Amino acid sequence: MPYFKKRPVKIEAQRYTGTNGVELATWIGLGKVILGADGLLYLDGNGGTMTAEAGDWIIKLDEDDFEVCPKTSFEKLYTEIEEVEA
Repeated sequence: MPYFKKRPVKIEAQRYTGTNGVELATWIGLGKVILGADGLLYLDGNGGTMTAEAGDWIIKLDEDDFEVCPKTSFEKLYTEIEEVEA
C-alpha cells in the first residue's frame, strides 16, 4: 500500500487578538467582517459565517476566501517561516 504526506504549503495568516479587528477587517475586506460587541469577530467566508475569538488565527486561502483556525489547531499544524519569494 502506498503512503503519502502533505506537501509543505506557505500560508498567510494573522492572529485575532481581540483588539486588532479593524486591522483584520482591512486585510480581509471591510464587507466580510463584523466586530461583535461581545469581542468576537464574525467572518463571512465561502463556507458561511465563521466566528473567531481572541487567540484564533485567520488564514488566507486565496484572494477572496479566509477561514478561522483555533489557536490549538494552528499551533499543531503550522510553524512560522521567514518570508520567501515564491
